[in-house]
Amino acid sequence: MKIDHDESAAQQRVESFTKKWFTVGLSLLQKHTSDPIRIADFGAGKGEFLELVKNDFPTSERFGLDYSPTNLKELKQKGINEIEVNFDEITPQTYKRLEALRGTFDVITTFAVVEHVFDTNSFLQLANFLLKKDGILICSTPNLGAYQMRFFSLFEGFPYGEGHHVRFFTFPRLHMYFFFNGFRKMD
Repeated sequence: MKIDHDESAAQQRVESFTKKWFTVGLSLLQKHTSDPIRIADFGAGKGEFLELVKNDFPTSERFGLDYSPTNLKELKQKGINEIEVNFDEITPQTYKRLEALRGTFDVITTFAVVEHVFDTNSFLQLANFLLKKDGILICSTPNLGAYQMRFFSLFEGFPYGEGHHVRFFTFPRLHMYFFFNGFRKMD
């Protein structure tokens, strides 16, 4: 079952603060926002990115959304506001539980998470629900159209189902999901 797999992965995961997408995410935050910000990280894991945010945005309000008990405990220990959300089971009750946070976030980040979620539309609709009207969504995911992925596919076959990824995206396909869920590309 996916929940068991994700929890096992959380327990075995080693913290890393040097992922390239964290560097790019921080750069985008520095370019488009200023301290203080209210930020939510979807699929926050152990909170590494939110810890990095604290260094550059010391008065920020940080929230980590995850559903792994291991990750939620880790977030709480780091002083990050932890919110339990299973992105594969977003229901009307999820929205009811999060109503007080509706439209309150300046930024939502999600790094290497969207490819693990079964319902991309529900995932992005929740982000839109929580973001301020002029809020920013920063998302990273493997790009199936990238040369590295094409090279891999040449020798290993199509990577669908690799690890616990449930889908892969090309940039145009992901952009289409954003567009149909109310997002627009920043200049």
